[in-house]
Amino acid sequence: MNTWTDENTGRLVRQLTNLPEGARVPYFRWPRDLPDGRVIAFAAHASGSLIALDPASGDLEFITDPGRTRILKFREADGWASYYDREARELWGRQLPNGEVRLRRRPVGVT
Repeated sequence: MNTWTDENTGRLVRQLTNLPEGARVPYFRWPRDLPDGRVIAFAAHASGSLIALDPASGDLEFITDPGRTRILKFREADGWASYYDREARELWGRQLPNGEVRLRRRPVGVT
């Protein structure tokens, strides 16, 4: 973590990440806090596009994308993420940051 004092305001600035393509927290209406206090952020990396970031220490954990699915909803209370596979029309889920991906629901009429 890099820190410095802003010369105009005198405030301490903490740069939490130094990733090549940067990182950003989700839109303010999208939940982003894990139950353990870490924050979910968007950041491109070799195995996905999300990270879990500890705002106090700057430690981060890369969150592996679960395949061809796309995140649909995230629940802050317990860290559960729901994913949707458009091609197969299936709903998947897992505990973030890196829980096992489980099929939640298949489309009607598919076994």
